[in-house]
Amino acid sequence: IAELIKDSVAIARASNNLGTVYFQQKNYQKALEYFNGSLAIRENQKDDYGIASCCLNIASCYDELKQSKQSLDMYN
Repeated sequence: IAELIKDSVAIARASNNLGTVYFQQKNYQKALEYFNGSLAIRENQKDDYGIASCCLNIASCYDELKQSKQSLDMYN
């Protein structure tokens, strides 16, 4: 529905939530897809809180994937 009415706030929130579900299922690559999608929208909206949340989620995925450099890069 959010996509049909082009509600970017709802799309970003839903993408982040789907990323969280995939993260909990240990499907980190799929989680990254959704977190990165949410991040792109939040950057476009200049939503600092949302950007920080996405970056933390992305860093957590990279940490689970044992990709320390990428994880640390998300904190900068």
